[in-house]
Amino acid sequence: MKTLIALVIAGMLASVVAQAIEPSQNPTANATATLRALTLALRCVDDRDCPSHGSDDDQSVFIVLGYVAGLAEGLAAGEAICPPEGANREQHTRLVLRYLQEHPEELHKHSGVLIVKALATAYSCKKK
Repeated sequence: MKTLIALVIAGMLASVVAQAIEPSQNPTANATATLRALTLALRCVDDRDCPSHGSDDDQSVFIVLGYVAGLAEGLAAGEAICPPEGANREQHTRLVLRYLQEHPEELHKHSGVLIVKALATAYSCKKK
């Protein structure tokens, strides 16, 4: 039951975030836009090749990083996912990016659905 509640709350939060941003600037509007923003974010982390401050790409990076982190934290709090001790935002971001890259046939779906799917696949909880 906790899992279901957490998934419903995560979905509602994803919807609120997505609707609050101008559609043309929303990196969470679809998984293709999310894939692009996550790629930019990790290029910035790994190579220090960051988008210009204040640019649309710069804003997209921060929006999508917050989106992934918020979904991960919400799902973990609701015990819908069980990340290992010490898992952090960068790790969540990398596994979501990898999932999107490995499943291009799903990129037409809403990014929130795929982020939850990626996190749930990577951090499934052991049955007690």
